[in-house]
Amino acid sequence: MNWLKATLIGYAVLTAVIGTLGYVGPMIGLANPGGKTSPISMIAGVVLAGVVFGGLKLAEKKPTVGYIIVALAPLAALGQFAKKAFSEQIIWPAGVMTALSIAALLALGVGHFLDRKTV
Repeated sequence: MNWLKATLIGYAVLTAVIGTLGYVGPMIGLANPGGKTSPISMIAGVVLAGVVFGGLKLAEKKPTVGYIIVALAPLAALGQFAKKAFSEQIIWPAGVMTALSIAALLALGVGHFLDRKTV
């Protein structure tokens, strides 16, 4: 397993865990104690993780298409969380997901340029 695949698997797992915490966290007093549960957070986290895993599987045979699909997950997460992280300065979960998504996109960019063949 190369570093890019390992990084993206880590991103997918963390996304699913953070989404699941949005749902079960208030129930167990871990995240947002006493707050309301968010089933959509769990669904979105698991779906985004599934997109990453599906894209990685596709990247084994068609790398360009697979990694473009993988990039959709952090782009979608940025679309959801970046405004809250920057303008409203909300750290959890918006700031964390924004930072993780930027890191995943940077990893994809670095992986792309490292994989380019010099002519």
